[in-house]
Amino acid sequence: MKKVIVVCCLLLALCGCQSAKNEGKSEDYANMGFPGISEDGIYHLVKTDFANEVYFYDFKTDKDVPLCSKVNCNHQNEDCDAYRLTFYKDKDQTLHLPPIYYQNKVYYLYENLQKGKTTLCSSDVDGTDLKKIADIAEMAVVDNATFFDQKVWYTENAFDVDDKGNIISTSNHFKLMCLDLNNHKTEIIKESDDEMLLGRGVYDHQYYFMDVNSVDGKSVNELVKYHEDNQTFESIYQCESGNSFLINKYYYDYDKEAGKIFRIDVSDQSKSNVMDYQPEKGYEVFSVQTDDQGIMTVVLKKDNQVVGESYIDLLSEKVISGTGRVIYLKDGAYYRLNDKGLIYKE
Repeated sequence: MKKVIVVCCLLLALCGCQSAKNEGKSEDYANMGFPGISEDGIYHLVKTDFANEVYFYDFKTDKDVPLCSKVNCNHQNEDCDAYRLTFYKDKDQTLHLPPIYYQNKVYYLYENLQKGKTTLCSSDVDGTDLKKIADIAEMAVVDNATFFDQKVWYTENAFDVDDKGNIISTSNHFKLMCLDLNNHKTEIIKESDDEMLLGRGVYDHQYYFMDVNSVDGKSVNELVKYHEDNQTFESIYQCESGNSFLINKYYYDYDKEAGKIFRIDVSDQSKSNVMDYQPEKGYEVFSVQTDDQGIMTVVLKKDNQVVGESYIDLLSEKVISGTGRVIYLKDGAYYRLNDKGLIYKE
């Protein structure tokens, strides 16, 4: 089970949350784990020569700049807004993943992994007026979060501690939680000691999550729909990979043995082939992950070593050529990261 957790966390770390609608989404929600996309641009983290800083790529100007409102700031000092947005309360909690854009607000998950504490804050779209919303995890790590319907649906994994209260490791005790952004109240939706719970998006105003269990040493990935009206769970499909996110009403998956990408229609649970995909000779598929904008990232290995990635445009059903991590698709254009972590349009 812990091996499954490591793989999922690595995949999240490779990406950075998305909320703006485009070809790949039909509802207004945002998933943690991807650059924060608004109607005007993209929020993300950049490791500069000075420190980690929050950057904003402007769709109008096609420029990627620090999210700082200070006049004549050189963005290489501790008073820079772009730098100060990366931590909370005297650097006790820091920003490990990109900001999340949702309904004209920017959200930040500040974490202290040594203390097992996560605090949710929000700011205006220009990064000003940072405010605390709630402490959403105590002695636990937040594995994922989905923002929709003015709520935050997230899962936390509790830490094991020694006799002195020091953190040893994660305990694999998972809770699926829901935080109301209006009254800041939380409730437990589901709790488990042996199942990993990972949010996978929204369709038809229903929340979907992946229930990952281990049976005879093998991971079993069950896509589940939560019916909020009567608080029940509906099993949708047992997936090859549990790392992908919904794209409208579809969950995309990859069959390694057949070399085929297929999709599941969550509205009627029907399955259909999308396209064939085989890596170049000498390479193998290590894992796949599909974001909620229509880009599948294929992690490749060679001689049992991870060596790179390939990107597939699922909406156009084609492999994307070129170099640089693809993070977004808009109006037929791809947005990539260069070797310095800056965004450029292709």
